[in-house]
Amino acid sequence: MKYMTKEWYHSMQNMDHHTFIKHIDEKVKNFSDSYFDKMYIKEEQAQKGLYGHIDFNKYFVARLNDIQKLPNSILNEVSDIRMLALGYDTQETYDKIKEYCISNYKTFEKAMNDYHNCVKK
Repeated sequence: MKYMTKEWYHSMQNMDHHTFIKHIDEKVKNFSDSYFDKMYIKEEQAQKGLYGHIDFNKYFVARLNDIQKLPNSILNEVSDIRMLALGYDTQETYDKIKEYCISNYKTFEKAMNDYHNCVKK
């Protein structure tokens, strides 16, 4: 019996998207380049304040790539994926992302428990 499958790996990679969302902000319902620019600068300064000199743009691009792994049913509800990569989301979309992550965690956990039970036998 296989436990660590592609599906398991996919679930493992998609358990924590909701932890990167730090701000519930209804302004992100509408696409706005000026609001994005303002929040990008704010988040870049905050990250540098916390971690010293970092390449914020590399971090941001990595988050964009990770977010694109979310299901289209969720991504289609996001007006500006860049804001999600910065950690800003609406409550409604955040709840859907969190539910998706919890579902992935349960899939991951079940496979791990099944594997450990099999090894014990």
